[in-house]
Amino acid sequence: MRDRSGALVDDVNFDLRAGERLGIAGGRASGTSALARALAGQPASGETVTGGTVENDGDLCGLAERKWAHLLTGTLEHDELRRALAQGARAVVVDQAGARPDATDSAFLRRTFAEHDTPLVLVSDDLALLRQTCDTVQILLAGRIVERGPAEELFSRPRHRYLAALLAGAPERVHAPTGGCAFEPGCPVGHGRPECSASFPASRSFPGPTGSVTAKCHHPVPTSSADPGRADKEHSR
Repeated sequence: MRDRSGALVDDVNFDLRAGERLGIAGGRASGTSALARALAGQPASGETVTGGTVENDGDLCGLAERKWAHLLTGTLEHDELRRALAQGARAVVVDQAGARPDATDSAFLRRTFAEHDTPLVLVSDDLALLRQTCDTVQILLAGRIVERGPAEELFSRPRHRYLAALLAGAPERVHAPTGGCAFEPGCPVGHGRPECSASFPASRSFPGPTGSVTAKCHHPVPTSSADPGRADKEHSR
């Protein structure tokens, strides 16, 4: 997906099972809302969907070809979501990026989608909401998926340094991708390292107690440590 300045979202393909609740998160300029619009076939003025696919329970959909999901933005209106499901939406995308979730949203979404086979894609800055609501979560950094896995495993043991920083509430320092990792300027381990500034990491799999996570990070948080700060100290010894 592109706008006049270049790529907004790149190399984002994923599959959804019937009834799955998928969370999408990222910091500023991560491309989460652009992805939500692309999934719903509603790009903003000046945006163009140039490719990408979603596999929904075996049905492969090209995003540039047709509208794939019903989009709800901003504060979640429970009645509006119920109407979308009653009208037979193939999937529902709820984009709450920048919005403040209501305390009842997580329980409402879990209860409502437990009664349907319709997949949910929930975009939010609220990592706690995603952890409580979603089966699977993927993290976007500068328009690319850099980490994906079961919600509990991903948030309990973050592998990518970017997610570890988001969970710690650290100030974001990112740059537009130029071949390397966009988090390199703010990474406590990767900053200044040539591999981090020059090449985008390959995907690696990390099995865990509650599922397997994939992450694209040259210097992932050691799986033996759930404390990113401790991991950084061990890495620098």
